[in-house]
Amino acid sequence: MSFSSLDLYILCLCLVVFVSLTALFVVLITSLVRFYLRLVRLGAEDDNIKSEYQRVRKKNPFLNALGFILTCVACCVLCIGFLFSLVITFGENNQDAQISTLRVVRSNSMSVRYEKNEYLFENNLEDQFRMFDLILTAGMPAEDELELYDVVVYERDEMLIIHRIVKIEEPNEKHPDERYYYLQGDANAGIDNKPVTYGQMRGIWNGFCIPNVGSFIMFMQSPAGFLCILLMLFAAITTPIVERKLENEKKARYTDLTGLNTEPLIPDPESVVEVYRNRPTEEESKKTISPAATLGDFLIKHAKRTEPVNIRVELTQEPKNAPKSGKNMPRGD
Repeated sequence: MSFSSLDLYILCLCLVVFVSLTALFVVLITSLVRFYLRLVRLGAEDDNIKSEYQRVRKKNPFLNALGFILTCVACCVLCIGFLFSLVITFGENNQDAQISTLRVVRSNSMSVRYEKNEYLFENNLEDQFRMFDLILTAGMPAEDELELYDVVVYERDEMLIIHRIVKIEEPNEKHPDERYYYLQGDANAGIDNKPVTYGQMRGIWNGFCIPNVGSFIMFMQSPAGFLCILLMLFAAITTPIVERKLENEKKARYTDLTGLNTEPLIPDPESVVEVYRNRPTEEESKKTISPAATLGDFLIKHAKRTEPVNIRVELTQEPKNAPKSGKNMPRGD
């Protein structure tokens, strides 16, 4: 199978469409991301960010891992299918008749037994296959080993045809140097137009067949399949970048809203030991020290944080000696 001028034209057209769609998607995604980031920074998404982080804390980590595994498996299957289709394409282009090759059936000429082909019923030939089946053809045996009703692949006018040998004509006055083989599809009413020589044959079918797999392979071999693979690669590259950018922005906004870091607060053991060694003496501990201020200083100095801590101390009771407003306030004269 070779690429015709039409196939090359379609391939170039698909590449132009891919470049155009990629440029359009880049512009749209960039605009949407910038618009969403602006909403986050202005506080329009605060409620959604809070509820999202609450759901994340309650979400089962097993589900996250399962979703990641399924995504990886799907990507691997598509990549393997694409590589497999390339292998089959190169195998079908190989003109060596001695190499076993996987081939996709591209017609229904061997799908059923035509009722007027009596040789099929007389010899119980029920080894038919349908369009889009995947078959394996072995290397050609010696010419004298070919038998009547063998199914072979032959080339004519740069096309590969797989039909059954229904007649063998030995060398005679018309063709003294070679045998002629007449082939016919099981579903066809007549013999192929021209006889086939041994040199035209590219393989013999050994009975191996996988139904309906060829439809996926033919799609992957088409320009539309190449375009699909390129779009998937583009999505696989851009999606993690966009998600990380949005996640970092929402994480920073959540930190500003709550005054706490999204990471757990973990004291540094060495700092804790140092604080214990430098603890105040009994006389120093008798001094009046604000508990809230002491705790805030300890957390700020000795905790491993990536964001500053916002500490607010509120007085719930006025000091006894504090001046009162009104008549008892001292005058400035």
